[in-house]
Amino acid sequence: MAVFFSALIYNLNMPNQNKSSLCEKKLAEILRKHYDQVVSQWSTSKDASDAFKRDEYVYAPRPDIGVGPFSIEPGNKFEDIVRDFENKTPRQLKDRLSPLNPNKNPRCLLSIEIVFSGSSKHILGDITNSSIMGLYGVVVTTRETHDKVMRVFKFLKKVKDKKIPSGPMTLQLFDNILIIETKDLLKLLQ
Repeated sequence: MAVFFSALIYNLNMPNQNKSSLCEKKLAEILRKHYDQVVSQWSTSKDASDAFKRDEYVYAPRPDIGVGPFSIEPGNKFEDIVRDFENKTPRQLKDRLSPLNPNKNPRCLLSIEIVFSGSSKHILGDITNSSIMGLYGVVVTTRETHDKVMRVFKFLKKVKDKKIPSGPMTLQLFDNILIIETKDLLKLLQ
């Protein structure tokens, strides 16, 4: 099934934006078999009552897919989110994510961005939003976009690890990111 769907997406004669939307829809459908809360185009400020509640003057990321539980009320729901990760995440995906350092103050369990096209600047934003929002951020690529996404990711890791006069950056940004091709992610979700 995963290989069939992946081959279908790669071979469709349509713009990348349409392929991305098709992938988002199918991926959300597959994720719902494992998780109770899966939201396409998740508005990170919608229904929030914490510091990130809707504010027209503050940017609010909108991941392609957010997987809950969602931390949108005051307090850190890290333990609840980790519990769902441990209890609901398919073994193969858990094995790929577990070596990464989880975000200690996530807004959701998985923040998924689908990158089938886009400038380096947009890809940088997708990776950053995914890292900040999720316990784990997952950036889904195609065969054609994978190398470009990896170049941007390597740049971000280099900037993060660069020692500046005051010392290395202490935020754990980007340590929780998995960059993976669509076909490989679909296999991990079986």
